[in-house]
Amino acid sequence: MSRTLTVSTGAVTPMLRRDAAGRLAMVEPEGGEYATPLRGSRGRLELSGISEVFEMTSQFKPDPVEKIRVEYRMAKGANASARQVEGMRFTEIMTWTMGPKSSLGRLVGALRGAPVQPGERIDPDDYIGTTFVCTTTTSDDGKWGRVNPDAIEAGSVRLPAGVADAVREHFFFYDWDAALREVRWMCSFDTTESDVDEFASLIRQAVKTL
Repeated sequence: MSRTLTVSTGAVTPMLRRDAAGRLAMVEPEGGEYATPLRGSRGRLELSGISEVFEMTSQFKPDPVEKIRVEYRMAKGANASARQVEGMRFTEIMTWTMGPKSSLGRLVGALRGAPVQPGERIDPDDYIGTTFVCTTTTSDDGKWGRVNPDAIEAGSVRLPAGVADAVREHFFFYDWDAALREVRWMCSFDTTESDVDEFASLIRQAVKTL
């Protein structure tokens, strides 16, 4: 039995990223942009890109499965291991499936502060440019950095520019650090569950329309 392989160019997977104006554009990354963070690296990360969909097979699943690469950038390291890779990027592979228990669905849910719901129409590209605080983990062999959505720290998410201003047209809240797009969200004693649902809905709508 023989298997024939096509020699690859060694090119890095193209990534959909946001340019300086906030527009999405496909970019050919440079190989030197990437470094795997050590397990336990804590810092502010950015979901900096998402690849096009591709198919993968394995010995356990011979039928092709649609996958994507999700790209993160260590924007600011909070401990020594994270500072070693500050400004660098790493990627992890996820199945192209949006569900409450899927890796991609759990990530989007953590970034927006509300679990994804069956029947929702969600474009993951809307969340490119979102930043958050998290402690990274790695694959079992230590070769690939990973983000556990459960480890994304509550209240640490910074949504893309313009989202806060759009939501503030309906709900008042203060800037914590406007230059960093940090805001302060608090509940009053008379805040209702419907208020929270409306607030989350406005965030989702603002992310989609920007």
